[in-house]
Amino acid sequence: MTAITLLLSGAILFIWGVSMYCMTLVTAQEFYRQFYDSSQSFVDYADRVGSFRDYFGGNSALYESYKADPNVLDYQMLETIHYTRSYSLVGSYPNDAGIRLMRDVSYPVETAVIFYDKNGRILHKNSDYIYFRYVTQEDWDAGREESVRPLSGYINLEESGEDDPYARFYTMYAGTRSLHDIRVLRITGTIDGAEVKPVSVYFLTQTMLYHALDGDDSGRFRNSYIISDLDRAGLLEWQLQFDNTDELESPDESS
Repeated sequence: MTAITLLLSGAILFIWGVSMYCMTLVTAQEFYRQFYDSSQSFVDYADRVGSFRDYFGGNSALYESYKADPNVLDYQMLETIHYTRSYSLVGSYPNDAGIRLMRDVSYPVETAVIFYDKNGRILHKNSDYIYFRYVTQEDWDAGREESVRPLSGYINLEESGEDDPYARFYTMYAGTRSLHDIRVLRITGTIDGAEVKPVSVYFLTQTMLYHALDGDDSGRFRNSYIISDLDRAGLLEWQLQFDNTDELESPDESS
C-alpha cells in the first residue's frame, strides 16, 4: 500500500508539474504575442507623439512656420523620447473557455527610443538631457522673448565629468520627478547644431519669480509683464548653477 501510495502521489505530482509547465508556457507565449503586437503599434504611437507626419507631409501652417527653426526636428525627437519613456501594455488573456489567465489590467513598460538617420548614425536616444526653446541675448535685451519665434536646443547632461556641474538639476529632479519649476535658464556657451554646450548657467524658478513680483513696490508689473522687463528693472536674483566663462578662449566663441 505504501508503494502504491507513493507511486500514485508521484504520478499526480508529475501530471501537476507538466500541467503547470504547459500553463506557464501558454501564458508566456500569449504575453509575448501581446507584447510583440503592442511594440508594432508603439512605432505609430511615437510617430503621433512627435507629430512627424505633420512635419514631413502635413499642410499645417503651424509646422511650416516651425521649420524656420533648423533644430525644431531635434526638439520633436527629444520630446518624443520624453513622453514615450513609459508605455502601457494591455494584459488581458482569455482562452477559448473564457477563463482569464491574468487580470485584465494595463502594465506600464519602460521603453527606449532611438532615432537614426538614413546612414545609420544615431541622432537621439534615451539619455539624460534638458531640451528647451530659447531666444538670443539680443531678443531678450530688447524685450522680444514673447514676440519672436524661439529656437530649439538641448543640453546633454551625461557629458559632465567627475565634477558634475548639473548636480543640482539631478537633486531637484529626484525630489519632484520634474524640472518644471525652473522658469528660465540663462546660458552662455557654444552651439553645435541643436546641442548647447554651456560654460555658464544661471536659472530662475517660478518661486523666485513670485518673490521678484512681491518686491515690486512700484506696482508697475502687477497686472502685466514679461520676464525680461523684471530683469531690466533689477528685480530678478538669478541663481548660479556654474560659471566657467574664464575657460572660453575668446569672446567670439560665446553665443
